Amino acid sequence: MFFRARATAAGVGLALLGALLSACTTSESVYQEARPPGLTGPGPEIFLVRHGWHTQIEVPLETVPPFFLPLLPPDRDGGHYVMMGFGAKGYFDRADADAMDGLQALLSADGALQISVVTDLLPADGQHQSRRLRLSPQGYAAMLRFVAASVRRDPAGHPRLDLVQKSNDYFYDAKTGYGLGYNCNDWTAEALRAGGVGLAPGQAGP
Repeated sequence: MFFRARATAAGVGLALLGALLSACTTSESVYQEARPPGLTGPGPEIFLVRHGWHTQIEVPLETVPPFFLPLLPPDRDGGHYVMMGFGAKGYFDRADADAMDGLQALLSADGALQISVVTDLLPADGQHQSRRLRLSPQGYAAMLRFVAASVRRDPAGHPRLDLVQKSNDYFYDAKTGYGLGYNCNDWTAEALRAGGVGLAPGQAGP
């Protein structure tokens, strides 16, 4: 999840947040431990992106299979990639969230799933890291089916949209809650495993 440090956040909140984060699955462990399957032929490419202590997955828009298209936001003009990530509802989907909101989210929060159509990959700079991973066609489809299955649906089977929406950026209610025991990096690790990417046995973190 993108934790946005605010100048107005209380110092004690930041200290507690850091202490709690040390007990969580980390973005570094997911980013460093990901091992793509050994393939002898061509296969779809994905991008594992690390931003601070958040990880997310990006895929080329042109490779998204038909079953996943209904989850995409309607504004796809100029878009080349689909970005997918998991976070805490009420924090992940709020631009004005601060460190205290992040602390509350770590203790316990409903989950939210972000699916966005973006024009380009996040730049590889001091704030972002990106790894290119190649999956088998079957693994790629399985990974996207895991993402689709993460979305909470109403009794009629329709995805439940969060209140915060933009034309190219959707937040869905997630089936899984967010907290110390399951954070954005755990979700990313599960999605990667579904696609056949190897990670440390039993967990993504140390």
